[in-house]
Amino acid sequence: MAELTIQNPQAIISTGGVATELNLTGPFNFARYTFVDGDATPDISAGTFFKTGNTGATLITDFDGNTDCLIHVRSGDGNTTLVHDAAKLVLKAGFSVAFPAGDAKWFEEDGGIWYETPTP
Repeated sequence: MAELTIQNPQAIISTGGVATELNLTGPFNFARYTFVDGDATPDISAGTFFKTGNTGATLITDFDGNTDCLIHVRSGDGNTTLVHDAAKLVLKAGFSVAFPAGDAKWFEEDGGIWYETPTP
């Protein structure tokens, strides 16, 4: 059985063959967590993949928890708006946007500011 271990989960890997087992080390976590309903600054310290589940209008203005990481957020509702703020949450559009159900975005933290990034 071939084994492939990745020390840097953001690295591009070419095995030249088929790996039958993949072991990841580091902060990358494949579990998807749902943000607390109505939380404007959801905690992202639990992992890498998240989903919104807001039952009422919610403005997300920042993320709490980990820094120097990349996160994926999928909208699980039609009640969430992402608030653009050059000091906290920078969106590619340059302004606040509704986050419709099924839409997904990647964010990367740098210097205390979260930046929307292209799909890695």
